Amino acid sequence: MLKSIKSNRSTFKPVNFRRGYNIILADRQSQVDEDDHKKTRNGAGKSTLVEIIHFCLGAQVDKNSIFKAKELKGWSFTLEFSNAFEYWKNQPSHNRQSCNAYFLDLNIEFVSRFQKLKKEAKKIDDYRKAVASGVIGTFALDVGKLETEVINRRAAAEHMRKQIESFRVHPQYTEITNEANSLTEQIHQMSNTLVLRKQFLTRYEQSVKEEIADISIDELQRVYEEAGIVFPDSLKVQFDEVVNFHKALLSNRREYLQSEMAKLRNEIADLKKEIEEVTEIRAKSMKILESHGALEEYTKLQEKYSKLVQLHEDANKRKEAAIKIEERKSKIKIETQELLLLARHDYAERISSRERAVSLFRENTDFLYQEPGLLTIEIKDTGYDFGVEIKSAKSQGVNYMKVFCYDMLIAELGVTRSRRPDFLIHDSTIFDGVDERQIALALILAKRKSEEIGFQYICLMNSDTIPDKELDEQFMTILKDSVILSLDDSTDDGGLLGIRF
Repeated sequence: MLKSIKSNRSTFKPVNFRRGYNIILADRQSQVDEDDHKKTRNGAGKSTLVEIIHFCLGAQVDKNSIFKAKELKGWSFTLEFSNAFEYWKNQPSHNRQSCNAYFLDLNIEFVSRFQKLKKEAKKIDDYRKAVASGVIGTFALDVGKLETEVINRRAAAEHMRKQIESFRVHPQYTEITNEANSLTEQIHQMSNTLVLRKQFLTRYEQSVKEEIADISIDELQRVYEEAGIVFPDSLKVQFDEVVNFHKALLSNRREYLQSEMAKLRNEIADLKKEIEEVTEIRAKSMKILESHGALEEYTKLQEKYSKLVQLHEDANKRKEAAIKIEERKSKIKIETQELLLLARHDYAERISSRERAVSLFRENTDFLYQEPGLLTIEIKDTGYDFGVEIKSAKSQGVNYMKVFCYDMLIAELGVTRSRRPDFLIHDSTIFDGVDERQIALALILAKRKSEEIGFQYICLMNSDTIPDKELDEQFMTILKDSVILSLDDSTDDGGLLGIRF
């Protein structure tokens, strides 16, 4: 139970709680400009009081917390309990399942075990997504593809290893290489010369074929007679001499060409023979080079082999990782199903606890809406699943009333099973959008439950939201007597802190 909240600053309005029913009332003045409230972070101070209680119970302070305000620098708050042993200072925060499972008398162990498996499965999915997107590199997690890659890389490395084992370094490798290159150059030069000699031979042979045949004097005479020219005998003698000279000239030219062609044929034959001899010599050098290598080449082969081995090892590691991921994923599914069987067995054994919770929620909703609501508690492969429903409720504030009814049953179960805390706090937002009739019934239900069951109920309300038309005179008197603190937002010092910022 909460006893009081105090501060080291005199402007703070101390709050002294009572057993059972407690109302903290904020008087909102209608003439106050609403824009002024929007400019401040602490109007009357109802929500601030809830934050202080939450803070004193160990809540974390984020960047938007009121405790980050410079105006509160140097402020301290003290929350007093009726029994110091009722609060565990180092109590860790629990998720929704843990808290509800605890108060509903369900097995909390299953919550943590389901959560652990769920987180592990999510990590695997996140890793696979990161791989698929290329964020952490471009490689596959497909076991089949990785297996093929491992085989291919192993074969490539093995092939290179065999090459290195059969590699022989010749001591005169450089000299032999230079000699082979020189012989190759000689062969190229002789081949070029051979081509030229063949071209000359072809031209000479073509010239011999195109030589003009012998022309007789009679044919020349006939040509001139046809032209009407008669040659004297003396001229015929001269023609004979010209023809004989021409014949001699052709003969000499033919002999020269024949002589040159013979020389060319001999040169061509010699070049072919020399090319064959040099080619044979070079072939011997090339054979040596093919069966041996240089140290530089051997070093390069070693480097290539090392890279291939590394690639094979990397691929094998990725394959093994992929296999482990797939195996773990399968095991998670199996472990989840095994845990689900255990949880369902435990769930079945706790039927009385669930029946009690379902009954209390039905009673609370029936009191507010004259229609029983539904509280569902299921066990799935993700853990406990909770749901609440009020079928016939139509107002926009019905969701808040679901929370109210559920909070009331949690408070009742907590007290009857000695599960702490034994107090329940509702801020004014619990009644936002709720019909006045339901607000009145909620206040009555909270009053009755807190006194009958024996838990402390603290409600922070605005004065203009009190459903006085729905409450009789007797309960209005009870409500006024239950006010432990009145706040006023019309002045700067009327709020909880006594200052406004």
